[in-house]
Amino acid sequence: AGTAENEGSAPSGAHRLSDFLRRAFGAAAAPATRCRASEFGLLHRLDTPSSGLLLVGLRYEALFDLRWQRDTLQVEREYLVLCHGHLAPTMSSVDAPLRRALRAVGGGPLTEV
Repeated sequence: AGTAENEGSAPSGAHRLSDFLRRAFGAAAAPATRCRASEFGLLHRLDTPSSGLLLVGLRYEALFDLRWQRDTLQVEREYLVLCHGHLAPTMSSVDAPLRRALRAVGGGPLTEV
């Protein structure tokens, strides 16, 4: 009870992230990834409208610490952007959506260079 083996079935041909985490990390190194009650260690998907970086706690202590940081607004994000072409030396910020749909959801991104 409460283990990944009891997780609901994925659609035909689909892969579950919890299966990947169990295969990628051993049981001793990542016990939280095997527990349904702990949502298999999956904490949060950051920036879902773009790539959706996943925040995962492999061990219970790390998972609970990350949950506390999330719930108390302690999580900060820092990005590295690779550009094709040249960036003008005078440019200090990029204020453009990744997709037009992002503007309707919270005002869009602002990237400082």
